[in-house]
Amino acid sequence: MIITCPHCHKKNRLPDTAPSRGQFVCGQCQETLTASSEHKTQHRGWFVSPLLAAIILYAALVLTLLISNMVGPERWWLGSLNLYLPQWLWALPGVILLPLTLGLARKWVWLPLAALLCVLGPIMGLNGRGLLAGMAPTHAAQHLRIMTYNVKWGSRDTAAVLRDIRTYDPDVLQLQDSSGAMQGGLDSVLVGWNVRIHDQYLVASRLPLPEIDLRDISYPGSVHHCVRIVVPFGSSSVVLYNVHLLSPRVGLISIRHRQVGGLVSNADSRLLEANLLAGYIKAEHGPTLLTGDLNAPVQSLVCRPLFDAGLRDAFSEAGTGYGYTYGRYTRVGYPYVRIDHILVSREWKVRHCWVGNTIGSDHCPVIADLVLP
Repeated sequence: MIITCPHCHKKNRLPDTAPSRGQFVCGQCQETLTASSEHKTQHRGWFVSPLLAAIILYAALVLTLLISNMVGPERWWLGSLNLYLPQWLWALPGVILLPLTLGLARKWVWLPLAALLCVLGPIMGLNGRGLLAGMAPTHAAQHLRIMTYNVKWGSRDTAAVLRDIRTYDPDVLQLQDSSGAMQGGLDSVLVGWNVRIHDQYLVASRLPLPEIDLRDISYPGSVHHCVRIVVPFGSSSVVLYNVHLLSPRVGLISIRHRQVGGLVSNADSRLLEANLLAGYIKAEHGPTLLTGDLNAPVQSLVCRPLFDAGLRDAFSEAGTGYGYTYGRYTRVGYPYVRIDHILVSREWKVRHCWVGNTIGSDHCPVIADLVLP
């Protein structure tokens, strides 16, 4: 008599006469086999092969996402599109496959588990470095708290915007999409501060502020700029860039109309802006900070020229969790992508970086405590 183990699928050749207890034991996994085991195995056999195929396809999908993020998502339009999707979507197949595999093909359970952990970790951008970042002592250092915020002024809950500025009380505040903010209540919060404004950009600080310089980051078909300002800070000075790169919205809308080229050209324009910015950063000497709405997650090719220019992402170095800054007012209903950043040059040590409220604007503020030795 041959009985196939329902757990490890080993075919066990057993005597036709059962032991006195009416049970056999699998020679490989020591699972107890009853007279009905063969029937159960045949019944489960209808599911095991399709299940294994689904597991392999899921693992291949996750591996493709990891490779795409490594080589640069914008190198193909599907990767560029995926950057702005909720990445937890890719965890759903794993959540379904894992219990099925545990019950029907236990020896394969490591594969959907590993794939699911990859999604919850690197693909979704989980970060734990903030748990240790602030523990190292600093001596003879100057401390700076900086806050960046695309406020979309007047479009959401302005009271929440003002409340976060009061609560976190930054040394330097950099706003984007802030036109009209000083006439809408922000002036009462910034009493006694030095404020510089140009177009959508606002820079405020209790530190002395000279006039703003403009830096051109135009892309074909549009004139665009960011602002640069040099702030005296202790015995040195700090160069600040306040930046708002092109939105991916138009490119994503073009996909609805099956126009892949719109998404590709949109990403190319944002990459051109980033390369221009990187050129300015490379020319700077001394402590430099670049903050704002880059409209790109850290996996994006858009961020790489800035990293190559010597900047580091503050949340990646000293944040905890996912740090998502955008998505609260989309159909998803809560933040699911991190596109607002504080980037620091090599002179800075990042002690802590975190995200503020989710209701004041379409974007969440990002705050960082920095140390300049």
